[in-house]
Amino acid sequence: MSLPKLNPAVVAFAENARAFCSLIETASSFDRPEFASRCLRVLPLLISQAMELPDAEAELDTRRFQITSDDYGLVVQEVKGLLYDREYYQMVFDPWQVETAEALYGSMSDDLADIWRDLKVGLLAMDAGNLANAIADWRFSFRCHWGCHHATHVLRPLLGIVLENEGA
Repeated sequence: MSLPKLNPAVVAFAENARAFCSLIETASSFDRPEFASRCLRVLPLLISQAMELPDAEAELDTRRFQITSDDYGLVVQEVKGLLYDREYYQMVFDPWQVETAEALYGSMSDDLADIWRDLKVGLLAMDAGNLANAIADWRFSFRCHWGCHHATHVLRPLLGIVLENEGA
């Protein structure tokens, strides 16, 4: 089954994925509260839209669209420089292990850079004309990586930054 090229769910997701990637790549052009606010506007949309992506029925093969370690490192440093004293936050990794749940620490720059990388790989595949592969990769990475971990974890500290600066 081939997907129509202009599937509205795919178009909406790709537009917001591109907006998020652009935001992360230009993080240093914002102050911290504005950056956090912009992330909070797009991340919940991406989560919702990822759940609506159609099944692409494609082989998952994005090896030729990988992000280099250097590019990833630059993005981490860009975001880390903006967040500095709000970089690390406490989290519970598995909310269902109530009796043994121990607090762990998360890194906002790692979360945002991992989401960026997962979205960017799909955008590179899509821009190269491999839409079905882009969709398959976005669906997989959402369910196994950025959606269930990084996006959900980073929402609370982003909101904390926005709220602590509301009265400023």
